[in-house]
This record gives sequence, structure tokens and C-alpha cells, in this order.
Amino acid sequence: MNRLTLLFLLLSSSLFAQDSATITGKLFDEKTNTPIKGGKVQVFLQFSGAFVTNAVCDSLGQFSIRASRSLEDEFLNLIYSGPGFITEKWTVTGVRDLNLGITTLERARRRKKH
Repeated sequence: MNRLTLLFLLLSSSLFAQDSATITGKLFDEKTNTPIKGGKVQVFLQFSGAFVTNAVCDSLGQFSIRASRSLEDEFLNLIYSGPGFITEKWTVTGVRDLNLGITTLERARRRKKH
């Protein structure tokens, strides 16, 4: 491989990396402060409601979402959910690389049978 081809490949991968956005964080149980394994984070464009991408939390409650293009100028709705938990929605903007830290979800209350 000649130097010109190598330079082109390096520049192309660098430009591609700049056209993506990464959102990371952790999802925890508000009451027990433990990770929500299998929790889900979905990303939608706020104004159109179009689905962008989603991620499932690992056993440590961690998630990482990589979008195929920069979302710097977009308003995004992040929908957090987990089995047995109340769904929560956040709106963010100006995303390129964003670490949301720890987000906690409240457990859903069971309805009493009469």
C-alpha cells in the first residue's frame, strides 16, 4: 500500500469519526442504587418523533449509543425504561459526545387486587 492510499484511509476514518455522536451513561434503581440489567434507552428526534437508535444496559447498568451522524443541532428525546420501572423521558441538545452519568428510575407500584 503506498503512502497516498494510507493517508487517504486515515483521513477518511478520521472524518467518519467526526460525523458520529456517542451517548453513554448508567441506569440504576432509585431505591436500591443497583444497576438495571436489561434497561433500555431509546433515542428519538424531538420534533418529528423519528426513531434514531437504542441501547440495552449491560449487567452493570451501562449503556453506550453511537449514532451514525452528528446530532449537534438536533433536540433529542431519550426514553429510559426497564422491566418493572416507571419510564422516564429526558430532552437533550447539542450532542456530540455526551456522558449522562447515572440516571435512576423509580420502581412501578403494583396495583392492589380488590
